[in-house]
This record gives sequence, C-alpha cells and structure tokens, in this order.
Amino acid sequence: MVIFLYGPDDYRREAKKREIVAEFQKRHSNLGLGTYDLSIEGDFEMFLDFLKNQSLFQSAKMAVLENSFEAADGKIKELKRVLQEVVDNKSITVLISEKDKPVKALDFLLKKPVRQIRQAHYRQAQGVPVLAQEFEVLKGKEWESFVRGEVKKREINISPDGVRFLAQVYEGDTWRLVTELDKIQFLGGPSTGSGQAPSALRQSSGQAGSGLSREIQIKDLEDLGVEQAPNFWGLILGFKSRDVAARLWALEKVFGLNEPPAKIFNILAYQLPDKLQDLARYDLMVKSGKIEYEEVLVDLALK
Repeated sequence: MVIFLYGPDDYRREAKKREIVAEFQKRHSNLGLGTYDLSIEGDFEMFLDFLKNQSLFQSAKMAVLENSFEAADGKIKELKRVLQEVVDNKSITVLISEKDKPVKALDFLLKKPVRQIRQAHYRQAQGVPVLAQEFEVLKGKEWESFVRGEVKKREINISPDGVRFLAQVYEGDTWRLVTELDKIQFLGGPSTGSGQAPSALRQSSGQAGSGLSREIQIKDLEDLGVEQAPNFWGLILGFKSRDVAARLWALEKVFGLNEPPAKIFNILAYQLPDKLQDLARYDLMVKSGKIEYEEVLVDLALK
C-alpha cells in the first residue's frame, strides 16, 4: 500500500504522519519500520534493501520516505517502479509526506482510483491502490474550528473572544499557533516577561494545562506578547490624523511591518494631496542624497 500526504500545512501533515506511524507501531512494533531521506546519498539503496529483506519476526513493513522528489532523475524512475509494485502488497506500506504535489513521474499518486483518506484512518481504507490526503492552509470557519480544537486539546481556559483573537493573529499559521498555545499551557497562563504567569491566572494546582484561576481574556494574551498585525492601509491613513501622537503611532507600526520606506513614501504621495509640494521637495532631497526616506517619514509624522 502507498500513502501520500501532501500540502503546505506542515504541522497538520506531520501530525497525520505521526498518527499513521504510531498505529503501525502499536500493531506491529518497530522491527518493521524504516525511515529514509532520499535526498541523502545511499538512503535510496537502503530503502530498496529494506523492502527486499525478509524478517522471521515481522510480517508487515512500513517505510517512511522524506524528500522523495529530491532523488536523482534515474532514482525517481526507479522509485515509480517500486511504488507501483508495492501498491497491491498488503504487507508493505510506503508512507510519503511532501509539501508539494508529485513530480510528473510520480503523478499516479494523485490519479484515480486514488482514495482521499481525509479524516479516515489509513487502516480503514486498505485494499485501494493509493491513499492520499491534502493539507492545504486552513481558512475561515475551518481555521477557527482548528484553533478551537487545539485549545480544547490542551484544556486551556480561553474565552471565546480570546480564541477568535488567536485565530486572527495566527491565521493559517499552524506552527506559530500551536507553539503559542504550548507556551500558554506550560506557563499556566500568559507571561509577564519574568517567565511566570500573572498572579490572577496562576493555577491553583501548580500543574500546566487546566485549572487556571480564571478565564484568559484578550488582554491577557496581549500581555503575553500576542499582537494582531495592524492593517497596512489603515496605518497609512493614520498619517492624515491631526493628532501628532496618532501619526507617530501609525509611523511606528508601519516601520514594524518592515515595509520599504520608499514604498511608504510613494503611497503617501497619493494619500496626502495637500502636502504634494512638501513631498516633491522631500523626494528631491532624498534623490540628491541629503536625507533618507526614514527621516522624511518621521518629519511628516511630526508636522
């Protein structure tokens, strides 16, 4: 049997791979399990030997392949032949996990009668040529549902508004989301910077995970350093404010987005028609080497 996991969401794809491997270990132990990186010289030959060698103690085998598409061209053709031979072999499973869709030589991995396993476990779908599951970047309701599931899995007491806030901040970025949740779970609540959770959120039991003294709110998450990326165009419009403090705040946030100062300046040229003469003068000064765009933006924010 061949199982093909693919897609840009590394976290969910790797989680599925671990789940499948764990199920194999549970049913057959580690004796028939091998992992091979086909981008490393010699691993392809070791993979072939693994498939050929018979074991007196293990009737089932699973080979986990990494960087399969990075094998040399000649080996890609050999890999295709091997996989097509393995497809109908019930005692051998080859598990492939890749970020991208297969190269042309291996495109049969996604051609019918491939079965999309989705949430079904691979053991429930044996007997079909190839099992495949795609892990796209989650969006919208699917992403929010994933966030709620990860919070629930860790038994962290976060308010519904707090969960939505996390979903907005880390939208589509599963690794950053779960890293933040693991940190919150470990601390027993948001950190104040000293490595300790705020006293109002410390756990009465002293154990990480559940048991927080109160529900975590958005403000608590912000204290931990969770911050929603400001809207770029909204900040640009902030330069129109009559309040100097508001303009300086907008400038600080725009700089924090690491956008090129020249780009910001050119956008402002269209957003601030009442300052076109000043902007033209600034542009001339920059191009003559008398001033930098960063200094121009600071000057505009202060005026």
